[in-house]
Formats: sequence, C-alpha cells, structure tokens
Amino acid sequence: MRRVPWRGVAGEGQVGECGWEYRRRRPEGTVLYAAGRDHLATLLAEARSSAV
Repeated sequence: MRRVPWRGVAGEGQVGECGWEYRRRRPEGTVLYAAGRDHLATLLAEARSSAV
C-alpha cells in the first residue's frame, strides 16, 4: 500500500494523488439527523430510566 503524505487541511479543495477532492458531507440536512435531533431528549430519558 502506498501512503500519500498529508498536504494541507481537509476541505481546502486540494486534490491528492488519488485524484479526488474532499467534500464535506452535510448530515444536518438528512431525515435521520432531524429525527435524532428532534427526539434526543426522549432517547436520553429512556436510556437513563432503563439503565441498571
């Protein structure tokens, strides 16, 4: 396996030797993220109540 030296910070638009550019994913725009955000308090309360 050939290692590529790290150059810069991810997301700066640099293209490495592998030929692809890093693109940040936007999980905050997904349905799963919204459901987790909207029901986080309930999830944590249920986890606390069921803890032994």
